[in-house]
Amino acid sequence: MALRSIEPRSPEWHAIRLQNIGASEVAALFDVQPPYALSAYPLHMVKAGLVDPPPVDGERIRMGVAMEPVIGRLAAERHGWTITPGRYATDDTTPGMAASLDFEVAAPADLPPGFQDVTGPGCLETKNVDGLVYRKSWTDGEPPVHQLLQLQHQLACTGYEWGCLAALIGGNELRTVFYRPRPRIIASIRERVTAFWQAVRDDRPPNPDGSSGANHALRALFPDLAFDPADLRDDNQLPDLCAQYIQATADTREADARKDELRNQIMAKVGAHRHAMVTGFDVTISVVEAKPARPAPPGFVINGRAEARRLLIKPRAQA
Repeated sequence: MALRSIEPRSPEWHAIRLQNIGASEVAALFDVQPPYALSAYPLHMVKAGLVDPPPVDGERIRMGVAMEPVIGRLAAERHGWTITPGRYATDDTTPGMAASLDFEVAAPADLPPGFQDVTGPGCLETKNVDGLVYRKSWTDGEPPVHQLLQLQHQLACTGYEWGCLAALIGGNELRTVFYRPRPRIIASIRERVTAFWQAVRDDRPPNPDGSSGANHALRALFPDLAFDPADLRDDNQLPDLCAQYIQATADTREADARKDELRNQIMAKVGAHRHAMVTGFDVTISVVEAKPARPAPPGFVINGRAEARRLLIKPRAQA
């Protein structure tokens, strides 16, 4: 396995990343990518060189990048590790498969039970996780599937015998979870990466999905829309897609109306409380406070907002 130092987010890093499926992208090949990541359709278009990747920015991204060294240092201090900045790892067995590592851990002095026979270095992946996201997406202390795939992808590319995912939860709780390579998962990753690149060579993109990434790709592929109509009367699939779209729109409106009705009925029963104890469920009403309009530069006013109340219901595990 080839490991080399490349400055993250440098022009070289971006260029080589276009030639590979990375660890943060592989979840799309299993259709389990998080909402902010590219799904299979835009990923195909980006890797085929047909569209530029959408800009990756925002407060969440900036905070995650800024917190990487902090979380890495906290994990190293907890376990007595020596860590170094992660390198770029290329899988020798599967062309077009690589991974950018957050950190690498030298031969560790402290690993949990079941890992005492490990003597070599490992991968350290860091995550800055909102408390609400943690409660929603982590199950029994296990990270979401896309993060598990990410770490297995890294282990495949490095050949390392172990990896750790270090998550800072809500800014004040550090969780470290450890994994060995899982051969069946790694074999599936390699198989899907190979199939992905074959589809790119054959110009066989998957069907577009409903993600913002797919919409970005379509707008990039067809930036200028002509006024003359396209004659698609010989397309046997399109009439069915149009009928399904009309039905889905109607179903969505009906579902939204029913959801609003149920929300108001539940909030009426909860009354003047933010929380309710319900058999089998946890019910919470969060309040977004009202804000008055306020002055802005001459001639402008920053609009205020009315108070909003949001309903959150989660199934409660039965004892």
